Amino acid sequence: MGEKAAERDGPLYKLSQQAFKDGENWFPEVSHDLPHLVLGMCGEAGEANLVKKLQRGDLTLKDADTRYRVMMETTDVLTYLLNIAGLIGLDLDQSLQHVRSENIKRFANGKAVKHVRS
Repeated sequence: MGEKAAERDGPLYKLSQQAFKDGENWFPEVSHDLPHLVLGMCGEAGEANLVKKLQRGDLTLKDADTRYRVMMETTDVLTYLLNIAGLIGLDLDQSLQHVRSENIKRFANGKAVKHVRS
């Protein structure tokens, strides 16, 4: 990524390692199956699409049950993402900083500019 190598001690990296270990303990038959993890994350993202119902007015974040459902589904997405990162050895802390710096250049002054990879 063109940046100095991180020491891999950031909070997201640590969480990905813990999530991956949990996955190995809880679901050993699929914990190393990248397609399973990616499809699982996509499925959970679909379940987290409560925003559509919020937008229509069918649900409200003022309701404790709705907030709980949103929390559970978004955390499921995060858990899959952390497992994927753990499986492939991705340092999400470093990756996030890299993508953020690219987006700062790309969306300077609130407007999309032609994206040039550095």
